Amino acid sequence: MTMTLEDVKKQVLEEAHQKYDDPCERLKSNSERALLYAEFLYRLRRQRNKQKILVDNKHSELYRENKFKSNLLLKSKDDVESFIDCDAEYQKLKQDFDNLQAAVDFLADVVKTYQQREYSEQAMFKFKTGIGG
Repeated sequence: MTMTLEDVKKQVLEEAHQKYDDPCERLKSNSERALLYAEFLYRLRRQRNKQKILVDNKHSELYRENKFKSNLLLKSKDDVESFIDCDAEYQKLKQDFDNLQAAVDFLADVVKTYQQREYSEQAMFKFKTGIGG
């Protein structure tokens, strides 16, 4: 099953309201969710890195085109950057990268939250039972 970011958001909101009577089940659930979302985060980071390569390649192509092959005499780096920023294809690639970066940041926060919940459940279990401490 391939999850989308919208699926993740929906699932996280549903899970936020779920209550567990058994602390072991809650601990297991937090652990499984952290692992599931970490795997999704890994795949999303790979996708983001590929998009970053596309953005960088397009930027260098446009830079070379505007700096060295242009009939315009662009003297400074700012002049060249202003022409690069006007390119629609580059802007679309950059926007896609920014969206992926925001998704990676969100998912990293979700994974961290589940890991922290797992750690706090373990600490509470050790404190209450004295086992494992």
